[in-house]
Amino acid sequence: MTGLTTVTAQLMMAQQVLSPTARAHHVPIVSVDSDGLVDELVLTVMKHGVNAFLPFESQAGNDIVHYRRLYPRLGILGGPDKSALAKGRREIHAELNKAERMLAEGGYVVGFDHLIPPDVPWANFAYAVEHLRKMVRI
Repeated sequence: MTGLTTVTAQLMMAQQVLSPTARAHHVPIVSVDSDGLVDELVLTVMKHGVNAFLPFESQAGNDIVHYRRLYPRLGILGGPDKSALAKGRREIHAELNKAERMLAEGGYVVGFDHLIPPDVPWANFAYAVEHLRKMVRI
């Protein structure tokens, strides 16, 4: 086995233990963290009890709005493109607008799609955080 087949087989072995154990202990969320494009992985892990996924990297081609349409019950964490933070307010707002739509639908935790890169100016980051705080009302 190679590539996705190997990863899927190993992950499914772990999920066959993890998901039933989580349910037995009343843990409502079983999540997977994966980098890269996750098209082939999401449905597979959902079949084995995973109900949340993160970080949905935009630069890898993931689109959280698309995944919401495909999997309305999947918990989604992240998704807005972190690289927008290095660009400017217009790009930041385009990404925050995605997050705002997702929040309105539920089953979503706001966050950028991975670690914030070092080229992001502090003013841009603070601006984005302030707008995120308004969206979630804190």
